[in-house]
Amino acid sequence: AGYFGVMGIAVLEGRDFAVTDDSTRPGVVVINQRAAELLWPGGSAPGRIIRLDPSGPPVEVIGVVRNSRYLVIGESPRPFMY
Repeated sequence: AGYFGVMGIAVLEGRDFAVTDDSTRPGVVVINQRAAELLWPGGSAPGRIIRLDPSGPPVEVIGVVRNSRYLVIGESPRPFMY
């Protein structure tokens, strides 16, 4: 809970993780802007269901955060999931 605030990454849509998002509850993910644009162009991501693995359980997208740099400062925005 509060990860994105600590890291200075703005939550643009939906919400951050909460203490209630634990292993006893259905899985949830937060994605970045780039992933949201690729998966649902012009649409809203929170509330959508995705599978991280074809044989794995579905997880719910609970939020969209601003794109960040993950490897190098000059990189282009890449899709990312938390």
